[in-house]
Amino acid sequence: MLDGIMIWILRLACYGTQLAGLAGVAWGLARLAVRKKTEKTVPCTVLILLMEILLVFHIAYHPAVVVPEEYEGYVSREEIVSYSAGFYSANIPIFPVCASVTYADENRTEFTIYYLFWGSVEMSLSEDGANMDRPLMIS
Repeated sequence: MLDGIMIWILRLACYGTQLAGLAGVAWGLARLAVRKKTEKTVPCTVLILLMEILLVFHIAYHPAVVVPEEYEGYVSREEIVSYSAGFYSANIPIFPVCASVTYADENRTEFTIYYLFWGSVEMSLSEDGANMDRPLMIS
């Protein structure tokens, strides 16, 4: 029971922090766009915030994938996206921005997934399945 409550508190904290950041950016852009006319700032802020949220969700489920030329024969972009798109896990609601392959051969692929200002994780794929070599580190 306590674990379930802590998970929801963690989820709300992550969502709240990310939404507050997006709202701050939206408010700043709206103030610049309407030249400090208060009656037009709020609708403009809401519109910019909705556009930002759509952009974040699009990036989260279609992250950039960097595969160096020397590893292209061993790994495909689709394989990396299948492990890096969407939420970090069921319990920590943050979104990936980019996945970068750091090593690949016939048996093993290592890559790093970046989560904007939250940090990154290092994962590896092998015949045994996926393995998290370094969990999320908040920077």
